[in-house]
Amino acid sequence: MSQHKNICLFCSLGCSFILDVERDEAANLEYDREHPVTKGKLCAKGNYILELVNHPMRLTVPKKNDKPVTWKQAATEMAEAIRSARDKRSVAVVVSGDASSEDVGLAVAFAANCLGTSTVTASFPTNDDKVIAALGKTSAGIKDATPDDIEKSVCTIAVGDPFATCPVIAGPMLAARNASRKNSLNVVSDEKNMTSRFAAIHLAGSERKNMADLVGAIIKERGGVKESWQKPFVERANGAKQVRLLAQRFLQSPESVVVLATSDPVTAQLANALVKAAGDSKSIYSLHDYGNARGIVELFAPDVSTEKIIESAHRGELDVLIVLGADLISSYPDMGVTNAVSKLKLLAAGAPIANKTTALASIVLPTTLWMETNGTYNGAPRRAVVAPPGGALSYGAILRAIASTMGIELHVPTLSKMLTREPLDESKAAAIARAAQEEAAPPHVRSSATRFADGFLTDRVSWVKMVEHVH
Repeated sequence: MSQHKNICLFCSLGCSFILDVERDEAANLEYDREHPVTKGKLCAKGNYILELVNHPMRLTVPKKNDKPVTWKQAATEMAEAIRSARDKRSVAVVVSGDASSEDVGLAVAFAANCLGTSTVTASFPTNDDKVIAALGKTSAGIKDATPDDIEKSVCTIAVGDPFATCPVIAGPMLAARNASRKNSLNVVSDEKNMTSRFAAIHLAGSERKNMADLVGAIIKERGGVKESWQKPFVERANGAKQVRLLAQRFLQSPESVVVLATSDPVTAQLANALVKAAGDSKSIYSLHDYGNARGIVELFAPDVSTEKIIESAHRGELDVLIVLGADLISSYPDMGVTNAVSKLKLLAAGAPIANKTTALASIVLPTTLWMETNGTYNGAPRRAVVAPPGGALSYGAILRAIASTMGIELHVPTLSKMLTREPLDESKAAAIARAAQEEAAPPHVRSSATRFADGFLTDRVSWVKMVEHVH
């Protein structure tokens, strides 16, 4: 038996764990107590990793119309469908937000070389991609916090519900709150949630409006407008007592942190404005559902979104759709995906475990988990630690197989960094302040401590418990 370290991708914390591997199979899950971020902790999602790897319903062979086929047959079928649709530019590819950076690069190369279009995207139904891109446009000069900063924070402002998005973060946040009677955890969220149960001050209601008011209150507390970008926030600020109290508490507390867990890009930019307004001793820590969300967004700015691709299918403009890893029906329940894909000539869907989208696909492809293939996540290369079951392939290997059938050899392209840190200026601040008065569009699905970002497992009960119940 050998031991191998890897990270959990069920959220952006990157909690480390150790797998005991025997004959290429995962035999036991151990905690990595030396990891600087998590110190051996895993949440409910992370503790299911062993069951995920060994799930008895793992897909192991490609199928066409529910009948097993070889990978060559499956690749040939998809290649022929692409050839017939390529002239009409009616082919699209969607990869899950859990993809490695290499797989995303191969998807870009596949679209350019095999489809003749740029109709390829990564699926982030919780809006991680929109939030990360928005943060980049206003983050120049703003300090990024570390987990150690969170644990030392005297006054923490949680935006959204960090305990639901990344449950392990509750440890350092509560440790900071409980370190001294003068310390506090405060929450800005649309409604009561898991984090707000522990809040000294909870600004409930519109996250956008409360955050904009808080930015304005902080600017006023610091003596009024000193930079042009601050004007729009002071002009629109509301003087509610709880808002002023929290602004004072945050300003008077050294080295304090904003912990951001929102699906709204405008709220994210308001969090940046809050930290910038409060001064150099404050910092921000941003949390996301998908473990490689930042790694993907930094390298990939697609021309289309998953929503646009689904809308194209609704209009009958798509003939062929290849979906790798994402369960579009579960991830976009408000978009009528079942009706949209019924208009396709071919739906090919890959997943580690059958889902609602694979149930409608004429070609079903077994895919690997991140632990079963080499790849880069958030800039760090990770090695496979366990062998995939049967004939499961990574997203990139599947695209390579289709391209090979078309006589094309794919290589991971050199992707330039798309995400840059831009300053917050007056025109951006004015647009953000205006948007703060409007209602935020909800994400397609929301975070929870028990919802798996990739939909691989039920959020109700594990398969082990199911088996125990049956027997």
